Amino acid sequence: MRPWIFVAAVSAALVFASPAMACQPPMGAPEERAAAAAAAQADAWDKADLVFVARVEKRRLQPVGDWKDAPQVTLMPLISLKGQAGPWQFELGATGKHMCGLIPSFDVLQGLVGQAFVVFVKGDTPMQEAVIDTVSVDALVEPRVLAALKAQ
Repeated sequence: MRPWIFVAAVSAALVFASPAMACQPPMGAPEERAAAAAAAQADAWDKADLVFVARVEKRRLQPVGDWKDAPQVTLMPLISLKGQAGPWQFELGATGKHMCGLIPSFDVLQGLVGQAFVVFVKGDTPMQEAVIDTVSVDALVEPRVLAALKAQ
């Protein structure tokens, strides 16, 4: 066998067999997935200077680069859970996509008008670059976030 054919065959096998090339479904039992969600929410809470509940006011699809239908949402802060959110609306949107979904992968980009989400922000001003994560109020599992929401 010619060396270049062997190298090409091995390279192709490695590329196509790579787990990074395929979207991985959530792994583990429901309890493990819930624990992973709680850990992600706890990490977002710890990193965030500002956490608040916001309602999706408007949802639309806009072109971003060569992508014709990137989701964009307008959010209205309703309740501050950590720090003090102002009463102004702001926008979040997908800036790209890959084979596994949107970039960034914020839950709110799949949300519907009227739906509520918790928004975790680094710094004191909500804007696209400062948002750490968003989680549907219905998907909250982290005890500190739930306690802060219940205290309102």
